Amino acid sequence: MWGKDSWGVPGLMELAAGSLELVAGDRFAGAVGETVLSVAVAVALALVGGVIFGLVMGSSRFLATALGAPLEVIRPIPALALIPVAILMLGQGVTMEVAIAAFGSWWPILFNTSYGVRDVDTVALDAARAMGCSRLSRLVRVVLPSLLPSVLTGVRTAVPLTLVIVIAAEYLSTAQRGMGGVLITATSMGDMGVLWCTALVAGLLGIALGSACDVIARSLTPWATRRNP
Repeated sequence: MWGKDSWGVPGLMELAAGSLELVAGDRFAGAVGETVLSVAVAVALALVGGVIFGLVMGSSRFLATALGAPLEVIRPIPALALIPVAILMLGQGVTMEVAIAAFGSWWPILFNTSYGVRDVDTVALDAARAMGCSRLSRLVRVVLPSLLPSVLTGVRTAVPLTLVIVIAAEYLSTAQRGMGGVLITATSMGDMGVLWCTALVAGLLGIALGSACDVIARSLTPWATRRNP
């Protein structure tokens, strides 16, 4: 049987009131904080790894070719499919959740960085070289500012994805932490109201994190914003 009653979907006002009541609770606020912290750590790790590997792949055609094939084989593997393996290797807890989320979120950062390096203005590089800038100086003064918009685009794509992976990892690990822990408790108790409200809050949280990334990107790369309004 299909419909509102069979799915336990609350009305709009009931959903809004339940979400506000849920968010106001201390336990849920702490769970959201745990999830957001895991997302932040995972994105930071993905950012470091993605930028380093992206710089390597974007700077060398040989390495891009050598690493491209293995990465394309690994890339289609869903991060969520690796959760059982990660639980066996890392146990149930924040380490496993962060590791899985970092794996899933580093791909957009990696490839955006790699493409950004290839799109660096060669005229600017030649000018810096003619003025006697060292390789490190050219990297810091020309390459990194040029590819920063591409990196931030990768981060903007990765953040909502990381949120989804973290919540799923929290749920599947049954570690009773974060928003996934709230979903586990609600599932075991058959509390459809909490399940739907948590889903709504997770969606709003994803929008908020994405909007924060947009604000940060505009503040850090005003030249890209002016060029691409």
